[in-house]
Amino acid sequence: MKLYLLDRGLRRGSDFAKVVGIEVIKTLDAFFEKAQKYIAYEEKQMAAD
Repeated sequence: MKLYLLDRGLRRGSDFAKVVGIEVIKTLDAFFEKAQKYIAYEEKQMAAD
């Protein structure tokens, strides 16, 4: 049952997929905006170590 729910949740356009970040990025600016969050997180982790 869990696999079924996970499979349904990962379908394109589902709310779960949007929250997790599984979506097609349409522009380069949108890509950089999304990537900036991960870059900031990694820099924060590196500074903490």
